[in-house]
Amino acid sequence: MTGQMSPSSPGRRRAWRGAAHALSLTRLVLAPAWLATLDGPRALPLGLALLACATDFLDGRLARRARLVAHEGETDSAAHATAPSPVDTGALIDVAADGAFLIVTLAGAAHRGWLSPLLPLAASAALLALALRWRRAPPRAGPTSRRRALADRLGHGAGVANYGAVVAASTVPLGLLSPALLVPASLVVAALNALPVALRLIGRGI
Repeated sequence: MTGQMSPSSPGRRRAWRGAAHALSLTRLVLAPAWLATLDGPRALPLGLALLACATDFLDGRLARRARLVAHEGETDSAAHATAPSPVDTGALIDVAADGAFLIVTLAGAAHRGWLSPLLPLAASAALLALALRWRRAPPRAGPTSRRRALADRLGHGAGVANYGAVVAASTVPLGLLSPALLVPASLVVAALNALPVALRLIGRGI
């Protein structure tokens, strides 16, 4: 039937990617919204932090689905085999949205005394190091070296810990967690942010 899109059609790939990008970009709105709610109803910061976590999880799932659909549509032609992998714009958008949300919220929490100020500094340094690496070699779909893959996994783990720190700080207005516990714990998260940066420096630009 000519009226139906094949499972691997370009239109379907664009739909998955567009949905992933839209979810990523919502975190640019959630960052200032989180700051604005700190003096409002006590449950709102936690709700917005959890919403940001949900968008980060879902955009990753949608982006992976788009890559799987693209893989289903690949051919074994010589032209495809020799062409360079395309720049992964989804990764750029996702990391930019993550960075904006996390730096704004971590800095806001540190300003309130809920987290160590070293955490937003470490997260900013990690984001800057990643941006400089991507300026030399933009992220591309396809395999990477083992060392670079390890640094990327550590960076992903630090990002998850950063989101956890924002969620934890968002419970302070509710009285669920105390800054006396969160400030030292956030120093551990700051160290996690430094690990992939150190690994990339040791590996000289991986």
